Amino acid sequence: MLNYAFDIIEGIISLYFVVLSIYCGAVSTLVIAPYIESGGFYKEAAVARIGGIVYAIGSVALYMLIRIFL
Repeated sequence: MLNYAFDIIEGIISLYFVVLSIYCGAVSTLVIAPYIESGGFYKEAAVARIGGIVYAIGSVALYMLIRIFL
């Protein structure tokens, strides 16, 4: 039963997922954050920028952990 759950997790956290996550993190950091900042919302732009970076790095770290331990 637990093996089956691990197989599902490995299927979800694939290289395709990581590429999409890096793309979304880059868009959040490079496109959305400056747009929010141009509206005068500086703290929200900082959250979007940091969130994009964490999203991209977190997906790579999660992928590496899944590949190492499963």
